[in-house]
Amino acid sequence: MTVLYFNGEPMSVSNSKQPEKKERKENMAPESSVNKIIKNVLLQSAGSDAPTGKNEHGGLQSKTQSRLDLVPPLALLHIGKIVQDGAIKYAIDNWRLIPPIEHLNHALIHAQAYLVGDREDDHAGHFACRALMFLETTITESLGEQWYGKSTERRTYKPDMGNQEKAPAVER
Repeated sequence: MTVLYFNGEPMSVSNSKQPEKKERKENMAPESSVNKIIKNVLLQSAGSDAPTGKNEHGGLQSKTQSRLDLVPPLALLHIGKIVQDGAIKYAIDNWRLIPPIEHLNHALIHAQAYLVGDREDDHAGHFACRALMFLETTITESLGEQWYGKSTERRTYKPDMGNQEKAPAVER
Protein backbone atom coordinates (compact mmCIF):
# COMPACT_ATOMS: atom_id res chain seq x y z
CA MET A 1 0.00 0.00 0.00
CA THR A 2 1.39 3.41 -0.94
CA VAL A 3 1.08 6.17 1.64
CA LEU A 4 1.20 9.84 0.71
CA TYR A 5 1.08 12.66 3.24
CA PHE A 6 -1.47 15.31 2.37
CA ASN A 7 -1.81 18.37 4.62
CA GLY A 8 0.29 16.53 7.19
CA GLU A 9 -2.13 13.60 7.32
CA PRO A 10 -1.26 10.16 5.94
CA MET A 11 -3.37 9.29 2.92
CA SER A 12 -3.33 5.80 1.48
CA VAL A 13 -4.08 4.83 -2.10
CA SER A 14 -6.60 2.22 -1.08
CA ASN A 15 -9.85 3.22 0.57
CA SER A 16 -12.18 0.59 1.99
CA LYS A 17 -15.14 2.95 1.56
CA GLN A 18 -14.73 3.10 -2.21
CA PRO A 19 -17.32 1.18 -4.20
CA GLU A 20 -16.13 -1.86 -6.08
CA LYS A 21 -14.57 -1.00 -9.40
CA LYS A 22 -16.55 -1.81 -12.49
CA GLU A 23 -14.77 -3.69 -15.23
CA ARG A 24 -12.62 -1.39 -17.32
CA LYS A 25 -13.18 -1.09 -21.01
CA GLU A 26 -10.38 -2.61 -23.04
CA ASN A 27 -9.29 0.71 -24.52
CA MET A 28 -8.90 2.46 -21.16
CA ALA A 29 -5.45 2.88 -19.62
CA PRO A 30 -4.92 1.47 -16.13
CA GLU A 31 -5.67 3.94 -13.36
CA SER A 32 -2.53 5.62 -12.05
CA SER A 33 -1.55 5.83 -8.39
CA VAL A 34 -1.89 9.61 -8.61
CA ASN A 35 -5.49 9.34 -9.82
CA LYS A 36 -6.22 6.87 -7.03
CA ILE A 37 -4.89 9.32 -4.44
CA ILE A 38 -6.86 12.22 -5.93
CA LYS A 39 -10.02 10.11 -5.94
CA ASN A 40 -9.30 9.02 -2.37
CA VAL A 41 -9.03 12.65 -1.24
CA LEU A 42 -12.17 13.60 -3.16
CA LEU A 43 -14.13 10.62 -1.81
CA GLN A 44 -13.11 11.49 1.73
CA SER A 45 -14.28 15.07 1.35
CA ALA A 46 -17.09 14.83 -1.21
CA GLY A 47 -18.39 11.28 -1.15
CA SER A 48 -21.80 10.32 0.21
CA ASP A 49 -20.21 8.72 3.28
CA ALA A 50 -17.70 11.54 3.92
CA PRO A 51 -17.43 12.72 7.52
CA THR A 52 -19.45 15.86 8.22
CA GLY A 53 -18.83 18.89 10.36
CA LYS A 54 -20.65 22.01 11.41
CA ASN A 55 -19.41 25.41 10.26
CA GLU A 56 -19.48 28.64 12.31
CA HIS A 57 -23.00 29.37 11.02
CA GLY A 58 -24.35 26.00 12.10
CA GLY A 59 -24.41 24.53 8.60
CA LEU A 60 -23.55 20.86 8.18
CA GLN A 61 -21.35 19.79 5.31
CA SER A 62 -18.61 17.36 4.38
CA LYS A 63 -15.21 18.01 5.93
CA THR A 64 -12.65 18.87 3.29
CA GLN A 65 -9.09 17.56 2.98
CA SER A 66 -7.65 20.70 1.44
CA ARG A 67 -8.14 24.45 1.16
CA LEU A 68 -8.01 25.10 -2.56
CA ASP A 69 -9.66 28.47 -1.90
CA LEU A 70 -6.33 29.57 -0.39
CA VAL A 71 -4.34 28.87 -3.57
CA PRO A 72 -3.38 32.25 -5.09
CA PRO A 73 -5.84 32.62 -8.00
CA LEU A 74 -3.86 35.08 -10.11
CA ALA A 75 -0.72 32.96 -9.88
CA LEU A 76 -2.74 29.85 -10.73
CA LEU A 77 -4.22 31.56 -13.81
CA HIS A 78 -0.75 32.77 -14.80
CA ILE A 79 0.69 29.24 -14.55
CA GLY A 80 -2.28 27.94 -16.54
CA LYS A 81 -1.31 30.30 -19.37
CA ILE A 82 2.34 29.17 -19.21
CA VAL A 83 1.29 25.49 -19.36
CA GLN A 84 -1.07 26.26 -22.26
CA ASP A 85 1.75 27.94 -24.17
CA GLY A 86 3.96 24.91 -23.45
CA ALA A 87 1.27 22.56 -24.74
CA ILE A 88 1.16 24.54 -27.98
CA LYS A 89 4.94 24.69 -28.37
CA TYR A 90 5.83 21.14 -27.25
CA ALA A 91 2.74 18.96 -26.62
CA ILE A 92 0.18 18.37 -23.89
CA ASP A 93 1.84 16.69 -20.90
CA ASN A 94 5.28 16.90 -22.53
CA TRP A 95 6.57 18.16 -19.18
CA ARG A 96 5.74 14.76 -17.68
CA LEU A 97 8.41 13.25 -19.93
CA ILE A 98 11.10 15.31 -18.18
CA PRO A 99 12.82 13.99 -15.01
CA PRO A 100 12.27 15.95 -11.77
CA ILE A 101 15.91 17.06 -11.53
CA GLU A 102 15.66 18.77 -14.92
CA HIS A 103 12.54 20.68 -13.78
CA LEU A 104 14.43 21.75 -10.66
CA ASN A 105 17.42 22.83 -12.75
CA HIS A 106 15.24 24.96 -15.05
CA ALA A 107 13.37 26.44 -12.06
CA LEU A 108 16.70 27.47 -10.51
CA ILE A 109 17.87 28.97 -13.80
CA HIS A 110 14.71 31.11 -13.93
CA ALA A 111 15.20 32.10 -10.27
CA GLN A 112 18.81 33.16 -10.92
CA ALA A 113 17.85 35.09 -14.06
CA TYR A 114 15.20 36.95 -12.06
CA LEU A 115 17.61 37.62 -9.18
CA VAL A 116 20.21 39.20 -11.48
CA GLY A 117 17.55 41.55 -12.84
CA ASP A 118 16.53 39.96 -16.14
CA ARG A 119 12.97 41.11 -16.80
CA GLU A 120 12.98 40.34 -20.52
CA ASP A 121 11.25 37.00 -19.91
CA ASP A 122 8.65 35.90 -17.35
CA HIS A 123 11.20 34.24 -15.06
CA ALA A 124 9.00 34.44 -11.94
CA GLY A 125 6.13 32.68 -13.69
CA HIS A 126 8.36 30.05 -15.26
CA PHE A 127 10.13 29.48 -11.95
CA ALA A 128 6.77 28.82 -10.25
CA CYS A 129 5.59 26.60 -13.10
CA ARG A 130 8.80 24.52 -13.16
CA ALA A 131 8.70 24.27 -9.35
CA LEU A 132 5.19 22.78 -9.59
CA MET A 133 6.33 20.42 -12.33
CA PHE A 134 9.27 19.38 -10.14
CA LEU A 135 6.93 18.70 -7.23
CA GLU A 136 4.41 16.78 -9.35
CA THR A 137 7.04 14.60 -11.04
CA THR A 138 8.76 13.97 -7.70
CA ILE A 139 5.46 12.82 -6.18
CA THR A 140 4.55 10.64 -9.14
CA GLU A 141 8.06 9.16 -9.21
CA SER A 142 7.78 8.30 -5.49
CA LEU A 143 4.58 6.43 -6.35
CA GLY A 144 6.36 4.43 -9.04
CA GLU A 145 4.80 6.40 -11.88
CA GLN A 146 7.79 7.27 -14.03
CA TRP A 147 6.65 8.96 -17.22
CA TYR A 148 9.95 10.21 -18.53
CA GLY A 149 12.03 8.02 -20.77
CA LYS A 150 8.91 6.46 -22.28
CA SER A 151 7.29 6.80 -25.66
CA THR A 152 3.90 8.45 -25.34
CA GLU A 153 1.16 9.46 -27.69
CA ARG A 154 1.43 13.22 -27.84
CA ARG A 155 -1.54 15.51 -28.18
CA THR A 156 -1.39 19.02 -29.56
CA TYR A 157 -3.48 21.88 -28.28
CA LYS A 158 -5.24 24.45 -30.43
CA PRO A 159 -6.55 27.24 -28.20
CA ASP A 160 -8.57 28.93 -30.95
CA MET A 161 -10.56 25.72 -31.47
CA GLY A 162 -10.39 24.55 -27.86
CA ASN A 163 -9.79 20.95 -28.89
CA GLN A 164 -7.02 18.38 -28.94
CA GLU A 165 -5.71 16.49 -31.91
CA LYS A 166 -3.50 13.43 -31.71
CA ALA A 167 0.06 13.82 -32.95
CA PRO A 168 2.40 10.94 -33.74
CA ALA A 169 4.14 9.18 -30.85
CA VAL A 170 7.54 10.57 -29.97
CA GLU A 171 10.41 8.48 -28.63
CA ARG A 172 12.20 10.06 -25.70
